[in-house]
Amino acid sequence: MSILPDPVTIRCARCQRRGRYRRARFFEIAGIDEPTQARLTFAAAMGCDLAAAQIRDEYIPGFERCAIVYEGLPGQSDAASQVPE
Repeated sequence: MSILPDPVTIRCARCQRRGRYRRARFFEIAGIDEPTQARLTFAAAMGCDLAAAQIRDEYIPGFERCAIVYEGLPGQSDAASQVPE
């Protein structure tokens, strides 16, 4: 059973993308049902080049990365808090 609510609401603090999807559709688009990896694979599927680079292990510490998070999910690591002002 998934810890994600239904519907799933996600947002990216970097590019301002935001969406709400039925949980089943979200995991269908992401192609994986593990919530931590699903947010990156989902962002990559929706056209985020930064997320795609992270998935391919091309992320270089200190450089931009995807800041997608689940909205309203307590206790998650908020990648958006790592976005420079």
